[in-house]
Amino acid sequence: YDPGSDELTLEARSPLVITAADLEPIDALSDLPDDARADLARAAHVHALSKDEEVAGFSLAIVLDGEVDVAALIIDAPADRIGKGGILKPKGSLDEGVPLRLICASNKARVATWGKEAIEPAFKTCPWVEEDLKAHADRVIALVGVTMGPLADRLDADLRHLVTMRLEVKAFAEGEVLVEKGAVVKQMIIVGQGVIELLDDAGVAVGSVGTGEIVFASEIMGAGRAHASARAGKGGALVLVADRSVAQELL
Repeated sequence: YDPGSDELTLEARSPLVITAADLEPIDALSDLPDDARADLARAAHVHALSKDEEVAGFSLAIVLDGEVDVAALIIDAPADRIGKGGILKPKGSLDEGVPLRLICASNKARVATWGKEAIEPAFKTCPWVEEDLKAHADRVIALVGVTMGPLADRLDADLRHLVTMRLEVKAFAEGEVLVEKGAVVKQMIIVGQGVIELLDDAGVAVGSVGTGEIVFASEIMGAGRAHASARAGKGGALVLVADRSVAQELL
């Protein structure tokens, strides 16, 4: 409003520009100082997407409007869906991040994204905010991993969601043992990120289980014993686990 004039002038803000006020409703960022949120808003790249359009190559993303599906770069199957206010950091507990893409699932969507250099100063002020985002990212990354294995071939997205919602995400450091050789296989273990190495009594690798695959799949149903020790490979691993009773019901 110009006090020297009797006219009220409205200035429309571009839908590809956001302010700190747009980030205030995001619970995951509520602990950030006001100036850090303002800096984030200024550094944001805002994408206006139509249905099936996508965005990739980000270190942080927030859905401002609409809904988007999360998927791996090389797989068409969606792993999860994020609605308005949803936030995603494609790097979880493990040192290595996972390239992800966001695909517009509604008629229209707006998504704000940031590169690594833009988010580091903000998270330095409140490191626990980034830790919480990593914990959330672990589950999303693991779900993306499931789309790269046999469950994605056998189940459609809705059935796969019913399966994965019953599974718990666990992170294992490099060299950490999941199952000892000869132990009864009591859990269904699906590799969400990384590699699980299979070792004989001498500690020599006799095989491996990759992303999207099930560890000791043939032993789960009959409570068989592990024919090798299973440990997290280089860089660690994220897995999705369920008790054998749940595995029997699901499988």
